[in-house]
Amino acid sequence: MTRKRTLALAIGTATTAALLAAAPAGAQIDEPPVLPGTGDRCVPDDRLDAARLRVLEAIDRRLATVEHLGGAVDRAASLTDAHRSTIDATLASTSSGLTDLRATVEAEDDGCELADEARSVVEDFRVYVVVLPQARVTIGGDRVAGVEPKLDQLAERLAQRIDEAAADGEDVTDAQAAHDAFVAAYEEAVATAAPIGDRVLALVAADWPEPAQPTLEQAREDLRAAVEDLRAARGFARDVVDALE
Repeated sequence: MTRKRTLALAIGTATTAALLAAAPAGAQIDEPPVLPGTGDRCVPDDRLDAARLRVLEAIDRRLATVEHLGGAVDRAASLTDAHRSTIDATLASTSSGLTDLRATVEAEDDGCELADEARSVVEDFRVYVVVLPQARVTIGGDRVAGVEPKLDQLAERLAQRIDEAAADGEDVTDAQAAHDAFVAAYEEAVATAAPIGDRVLALVAADWPEPAQPTLEQAREDLRAAVEDLRAARGFARDVVDALE
């Protein structure tokens, strides 16, 4: 295998996984109420059974989401220990709280209490607008930041190749410029992505909509920018190889 081919493979290995894995999820505007139209009113007696079933289904959907998210966290090898611990604790407390609420709802025969419990499903947990997106963007941010050691190694290999070419009397001006751009791009990606988890994992359900909504949207924007910087870095690394051809 040629040296150029070897470097090209290294570039792909170092950047592709993070680019594929770090795409941020779309924004969630809000969670709709479990029992639309009830507002602050009680559930009428003749609708109690149907309303109770609807609340239980809403709880079960959230419990399934939490369980699925837990699997994604388990598979996220790049998560820092601190971020993994925080997410695991959030998922555990959310699952426990929803399970307890489910037992209460299942036995509920008071329409006013059921209406309050329906609101609690959304307002006390915020699974879809806080818990889910904060975990997703943290996983994405840590994946981008976690690629730094591989990119450092790649930068070193490219620098060695440039030095060898210069020692052979080749003009390495373009290669060096591309290398500098490569390093700047991936360092910017890491600097943008690394703080995302700490910012969003400080949020709790009660923070919705302020400050959770703008904080999560900014995190998504930062993650998109970091991913774009990684894409640019991959292009610059290839430019180095092409310049040394």
